Amino acid sequence: MFYRSLILSFALLLLIGGCSENKAPDPPIARAELTARLYETLKFKRYSESLVIIDKLLALDSDDADLMEMRDRIIGNIATVKIQHYVDENRLEDGLKYIRSERRKFPVMPQLRLLEEELKNLIVLHKAAQTLAAADTIPALTAALDFIVPLAAKYPAAKQLHNDIKQRKADLEKMRSDAAQAVEKAAANKPASQPAPAVKKP
Repeated sequence: MFYRSLILSFALLLLIGGCSENKAPDPPIARAELTARLYETLKFKRYSESLVIIDKLLALDSDDADLMEMRDRIIGNIATVKIQHYVDENRLEDGLKYIRSERRKFPVMPQLRLLEEELKNLIVLHKAAQTLAAADTIPALTAALDFIVPLAAKYPAAKQLHNDIKQRKADLEKMRSDAAQAVEKAAANKPASQPAPAVKKP
């Protein structure tokens, strides 16, 4: 009886001491609460909060592959939305700076690498379109063709732009050829100059 009372007293002291020190809840309880909050933030698309909660859950279990995959997917989706804003505002270089900064933070994340590649290709297309609009010589159009060829087979927009540049180059070459032929024809049809009549001497 004495030992039972001693054990109960000791247990009560531990319980009181634990409450007074405001210890963190046991990991299973914390994980359940954090998981519920995580799905709530995902439901309402509060992705920045989701990432904070995922980091806390990973602190409890750093080997949770599903959580790591979810984190990478959220980071990739946030980056995709931001890049789309940059594209819509025609701020491609700013978008490239942003995605490169994200890649420095998450260097092995494949979705960020793909976003960077797509954005760089879009910048190439944009420059090629500007070149096409400004080009008024065959060498300039030839340079634009060389610029766009690597992307023509991969992107429909690049292929269309490639075809537009080829057509414009062909039109310019034909226009110059027609102009040269017109000059030659006009020169061939020009009547020969008549010699001046001789002046009779008195």
